[in-house]
Amino acid sequence: MQSKENMEEIVNKYPVGIQTFEKIREGHYLYVNKTKYIVDFRKKGMSYVFLSRPRRFGKSLFASTLDAYPPFCHYSISVVV
Repeated sequence: MQSKENMEEIVNKYPVGIQTFEKIREGHYLYVNKTKYIVDFRKKGMSYVFLSRPRRFGKSLFASTLDAYPPFCHYSISVVV
């Protein structure tokens, strides 16, 4: 069983309010890996991706992750809210 201090340390590593992949990496925050979607985009040769998700569901973070991924860093990536 985990101690209260260990649980607090884990909770403090949630990237609440952080919307860039770079800051999450630099701050050693927890990150849910969604790179399987990036591989799918590459295989399908997709030019546009529509992410239909509610507010606060990581759309900006995912766009930032794409921007950090070398095959996509020359694309224009934007999030429309």
